[in-house]
Amino acid sequence: MKKSGAIFTFSHIIILAICMILLFAGVSAGYYIVNGWRANAVRAQADEIDKALVEYSKTHKGIQDKGIHYDSFKSKVVYTKKQDYPLYLDDLGQIEEKSSGTSAKENVGLINSNVEFCKNGEDPRANLYKFKYTPLDINGNEITVSSSEPVTYYNLEVFYKNEKGDIIRYVSPGSYEKIKDNEKKL
Repeated sequence: MKKSGAIFTFSHIIILAICMILLFAGVSAGYYIVNGWRANAVRAQADEIDKALVEYSKTHKGIQDKGIHYDSFKSKVVYTKKQDYPLYLDDLGQIEEKSSGTSAKENVGLINSNVEFCKNGEDPRANLYKFKYTPLDINGNEITVSSSEPVTYYNLEVFYKNEKGDIIRYVSPGSYEKIKDNEKKL
């Protein structure tokens, strides 16, 4: 004889509990994997941007007024060429530089278009996975369009979520913050 009145039996409840546990484990694992993948991708993009900036600086050398002097023994003007980085990396990854001391900008190259940059004035903490490029002078001070100092260093930072979902600040390896003090003087 069959018992009536029970919609869910004990075995149904156990199966439902197991399914809920598996669903929770799958969602958690997916969250962990996606955040880990995005974290690795953003660090790789930072390395790519660093390489592009180094290549840019190899072909854009600046001469600072303080480093020019006349060598009477050699009968010539002596100067040291120093690296020059771009003043801007816009939100499309376009490398831009100011033209002839004005606020006009000239486009000189592209970084991978999949890399996103914060627009001028945007806070990178509020824009996860968007890079913030800050041009710096030889002393590590921020440079603006009105400045006459060359861009000798830069900081490139990005905020992202790690595998656990914590927000992490990452500074690229070529940034001023990461360079050892004894390597900063060019």
